[in-house]
Amino acid sequence: MVDREAIENYRPPASRVESVDGDRLRIYCGDELPAIGSAIALTDDEDRGPLYAVTERHAGARRVDAWLPLRPDWVRPHVSAAPTGQPAGFAAPTDAAIVPRPQMIRPMADGDILLRPPTPEWTEIDGSPLPLAIGVDVLDVMAPICSGGVNLIIDTTDDGEPSRRLCQKIEATLAPDALLIAGDEKPELGEQVDDRAPFRVIREPSLRSQIAALQFVIALAPVLRDSEKALAVIDLPTLHSPQRTARTPSQVSRSEGVGAIIDRLGRHLVSTADSQLTSVFVLRLPDGADGLADIIETLHLGEVETTIYIDNDGRLDPRRSLSRCELDDDQISARRELLRVLNLARQADDKASLLGEAELSDAERRAMDRVDQLRPFL
Repeated sequence: MVDREAIENYRPPASRVESVDGDRLRIYCGDELPAIGSAIALTDDEDRGPLYAVTERHAGARRVDAWLPLRPDWVRPHVSAAPTGQPAGFAAPTDAAIVPRPQMIRPMADGDILLRPPTPEWTEIDGSPLPLAIGVDVLDVMAPICSGGVNLIIDTTDDGEPSRRLCQKIEATLAPDALLIAGDEKPELGEQVDDRAPFRVIREPSLRSQIAALQFVIALAPVLRDSEKALAVIDLPTLHSPQRTARTPSQVSRSEGVGAIIDRLGRHLVSTADSQLTSVFVLRLPDGADGLADIIETLHLGEVETTIYIDNDGRLDPRRSLSRCELDDDQISARRELLRVLNLARQADDKASLLGEAELSDAERRAMDRVDQLRPFL
């Protein structure tokens, strides 16, 4: 028998947080599904909040997955949730410095920066980056920085100083109109750009803070493209070779979170027909290069034009460094000559280990002597 009273008194369940995993939330929204990138207000019975989570995905069954950077402990299951119907944004920094905090996110207001900007269309992307000579002869020939392209620096030193000095050379040579620096605060890079301080996204040591910092970097990409020539220098989270051992759901979630945000990073920090945006991603691997191929494969940085490998002595490794920048005929000839020397030196090294150095030809000896010059300290 139908319970008419139950039907007449039925009230749909209220929108609420159903589960949390780090900074990611599963939220029941009922029939009012918010748009991707929109803000969802979160409050609790003790009138804490509102804080605003960002809708990331429609999960089905009237639920969405949302993100709240550095989620405070009071945001937990059963906290009330209310879609705002407005895109999530944050106030433009007045001092050009951003330290990600959950309180920064709000429904878009006039002058705010959109937290999840649209990805540039393929037809908008400029696919013709040019080599940028920074004054390091071997690097400028073997793996030149691509201005207007995506560049990856892999630094295996303990202190990361070589990559910092290299970024300073890139900035000084490029002379950008706008500059974005993301990572630990580095006052020695980009003191002033055309009477404007550079944008800084300063991360804290936790992985959650690093992921949050990268999201704010993505939000600033359209702001950088408002300038004619911009530079973004981004410290990537320190990654490790994928483990074969079983991982907890939270560990899997955090790993996928890093991969997803870096994937989006490579699709947003690109040049368009109207603006040149040079991106430099710095990956620190202080424990050496074990599992390097697996690590690079997990980055999903898209079309990396240049990869520069710095060994643990702070020297350029020309055999692991490469670039897809277009070179002129003289540069191509110089690269071929250096590759010839490197190959001959490698063959000579193998020969010496088997037969002894007495069996080496004069050309092989000269090649081995020259290799040291092809590995400059950075």
